[in-house]
Amino acid sequence: PPLPPHPFPPHPWGPVRVPMRVMLLPWQALMTLLVLGAAEEGPRAAKAPNERKAPPRRPPPPGTGPRGPPPDMDAPFPPPPRGQPPPPRSPPPPGAAKMTKAELSFIFPMMDANGDGKASIEELQHFNLQTARSEAQAKFRFPRGMDGDKDGRLSLEELKEANTKIGMSMHGIDPEGIKKEFQKEEAKFRQADVDKDGVLADAELVAFFHPDLDHEVSLIEMKHLFESLDDNRDSLLSKSEFRKGELSASFKQLDQNSDGNIDLDELHDWSIGFLDFISNILRVQEIADKDKDGELSLDELIDAREKLYRTGADHYLRDWAAIHNEL
Repeated sequence: PPLPPHPFPPHPWGPVRVPMRVMLLPWQALMTLLVLGAAEEGPRAAKAPNERKAPPRRPPPPGTGPRGPPPDMDAPFPPPPRGQPPPPRSPPPPGAAKMTKAELSFIFPMMDANGDGKASIEELQHFNLQTARSEAQAKFRFPRGMDGDKDGRLSLEELKEANTKIGMSMHGIDPEGIKKEFQKEEAKFRQADVDKDGVLADAELVAFFHPDLDHEVSLIEMKHLFESLDDNRDSLLSKSEFRKGELSASFKQLDQNSDGNIDLDELHDWSIGFLDFISNILRVQEIADKDKDGELSLDELIDAREKLYRTGADHYLRDWAAIHNEL
């Protein structure tokens, strides 16, 4: 059946939720664990980028075919980073089973949002995000110690109290640092509070505790990191500034336009997993798109099952099937 509507608009890039790849100070790390505590029960596989007000982007790469985006997916599609080698062909993880025809037939109608028998990149991005959100909401658990009045909602006062307790419980922590951390969390809170009633509930809680499922909330997280690395305040990260962050990615990988700097959008693209997601989907297209129309049919995916499995390119497909079998 089609996925239920979600109060947040779909991200035009699709979600690839990935672990935070930044080195945090001890008090920041603890705050992150508390604020993201629900992640232990959250999305396992459809890992998250988010809705995004897409800036003007370069035209899509040749061969991606006609778009025909479904409703709410009319934002321009950003191409993969230029000048980078294709991702390595990795075998499937131990114990992973090849997808069956039944599994592909089960998830394909959900992938094909407009029902034309083809799944475009935009439809796959939309489906990936909605899958991650549905799983996050189904498995969400309120982090212990934050819901002081036990009403199942989070107020700004409860968030501030939790932030202060964690910061003050650590030795040698600058009170100014605690203040800055709360300012970031307050900004995330206000962004996630869609109905502006001063408390977070239901889908708003999921957006706050899983910021990678909401473009604007995750952008606040990355802006905080970006500003901590941008020593000269020129809104760009040089190679030396980038190295200071000790991120688990190369400068070249993030520098999508090859201008020798990294801007906030490029850092954000990486942090929400967009680069990984689009690289994988392009690999699937390379293997399965027999007619080279830039879209995938059910027959093409079924015919390519063996090769997709051998190369490990089917891991998103396998994860989507597993998640929807559980939901």
